Amino acid sequence: MARVFSTDFNYRNSYYTALVTITGHNEESVITIQVPDRELHNVLPGGKIIVNPEKKILTEGNKHTPDKDLINALLSAVEKHENTEPGRDIWS
Repeated sequence: MARVFSTDFNYRNSYYTALVTITGHNEESVITIQVPDRELHNVLPGGKIIVNPEKKILTEGNKHTPDKDLINALLSAVEKHENTEPGRDIWS
């Protein structure tokens, strides 16, 4: 069963919201993070990243490398959201 939620994150002193979908469990989990704010599409082409937690690799199909600060802000927000639920972390 997929988990879908929105989470706020801070990037370059501004707050944004991302839509997160987590599918699978443990090593089979995949996290899709969508950033609807078009302002960020110049640093995150397509406005979406896909994270495979087994290798923690960004698997978005475009040729541009997303801004590492933005990626860190997004992953931190997802981890913070998931860690607020007892017994749960980002990869389970």
